[in-house]
Amino acid sequence: PGSCQDILDGGKPVPVEPLDDSHVVAVVPVEEREGVARQAVESASIAVTDGLTAKQIRALSDQVVAKLKERGIL
Repeated sequence: PGSCQDILDGGKPVPVEPLDDSHVVAVVPVEEREGVARQAVESASIAVTDGLTAKQIRALSDQVVAKLKERGIL
């Protein structure tokens, strides 16, 4: 997913920069970070749980984003 999904959705590729000889790092624009965090929480919730409702997943995502904002990460 990531950049490929963005392109499929009509967006632009996510730029990457070399970190060292074998790794690259993607720079997520500030205005997209909250959405990226929400998507990560939602994807992880779906991948590792069987019984969470959509409402519960959204609530969990809201809590994580609120904590990240509280800590100054978002």
